[in-house]
Amino acid sequence: MAIASLKRCAHPGCGELVPGTYCAKHIRAAQAERRGRDRGRPSARRRGYDWEWQQNSKAFLDKAVFCADPYQVHVDGPAPAEHTDHIIPHRGDRKLFRDKGNWQPLCARCHARKTAEERTRT
Repeated sequence: MAIASLKRCAHPGCGELVPGTYCAKHIRAAQAERRGRDRGRPSARRRGYDWEWQQNSKAFLDKAVFCADPYQVHVDGPAPAEHTDHIIPHRGDRKLFRDKGNWQPLCARCHARKTAEERTRT
């Protein structure tokens, strides 16, 4: 692998050069943290992400095809939307979950960033 394609691990303070985002050590640590956090968490289906949600989300993304870009990171032009995001986290509130006015189209990168920020606030 060419050295030019390597970059530093995204974990703060880690300087290891990696081809992806994180080094193996920090990938394992994140996976272990996620397993611990998700233990006891209801399944996606129980949280409302069922067949009906999938159909509604797909219809929403068919109309809102570009990322809302809440972090102004798409300077080279709009990125395709891949996720239907709840602007205000619903935290189990079924009314807020189904409120289409609380939805925004996000690319995978923006959705991951927003989710990570929300998890650190809770």
